[in-house]
Amino acid sequence: MKTNTRKIPAVLLLVVLCLAVFPISTFAAGAVEVQIPVSIQTSGETPSPEEDYTVVLQAVDDAPMPSESVLKISGSDKATFPPIQYTTPGIYCYTIKQNSGTNERGHYDQTVYYVRVTVTNGENGDLETVIAAHITGEMTDAKRDILFKNYYEPVESPTESTTETRSTTETRSTTETKPETKPGNSKHITKTKKSKNKVKTGDNTNVALFTILFIASGVGLLLIAISRYRAKYQK
Repeated sequence: MKTNTRKIPAVLLLVVLCLAVFPISTFAAGAVEVQIPVSIQTSGETPSPEEDYTVVLQAVDDAPMPSESVLKISGSDKATFPPIQYTTPGIYCYTIKQNSGTNERGHYDQTVYYVRVTVTNGENGDLETVIAAHITGEMTDAKRDILFKNYYEPVESPTESTTETRSTTETRSTTETKPETKPGNSKHITKTKKSKNKVKTGDNTNVALFTILFIASGVGLLLIAISRYRAKYQK
C-alpha cells in the first residue's frame, strides 16, 4: 500500500509537468516521429528457450500513442515501440513498465520509467524532439536508458540430486542391515549360555542328591545305634 500511495503523487506531478505545453509556432510545418527504445538484460541461469518479455507503454494526459503500445522482446535484446507522430510543439509524457514473467526462477525488474518527449520548433521551421527517461515521477533525477534487468536463479543439478539420493539409500540400507546382524549373534550367544547352564544345573542336582542320601544314611545309622543302646540298657 505504501508503494502505491507513493506512485500516485508521482504520476500526478508528471501530468502537471506535461501540461506545460510549449507555445505553438504558426510556421511549424509537417510532423515529426519518435521511436522509444527499450532494452532487456538477463543474468543468472537463463531458461532455454529464452523467455518472451512484455513491455507496456502508457500515455499521460492524452499524449499521442504509437500503433502498438505493447512491445515483445525475447531474451536479452533491444527493440523500439512503433513511431509516435507529433504535429504540435509541446511536452508529452509516458510511463513504461515491464510485466512480470511466469518462470518460477525468474526475478523481473519492476522499475517504472517516466518518459518525457519534448517537441520544439527548429531554426528551419521543422519540429525537433528530445527524449528523456527517468525513474521518478518528478523527472529531476539523471536521464537513463530504458533498461530492464531480469535475473534467474540456478537450476538444481540432476547429478547432485542423484548422488544425494544414492547416498541416502545406501545409508538407510546400512542402518537397516546392522541391527539384523547383532540380534543373530545375540541369539547364538544366548543359546550357548543356556546350554552351559543346563549342564551346570544337572551337576548341582547330582550333588544335592548325594548330600541328601549321605545325610539320610547318617541319620539311619544314628537311629540304629540308639536303638541297640536302649535294648542293651534295658537288659
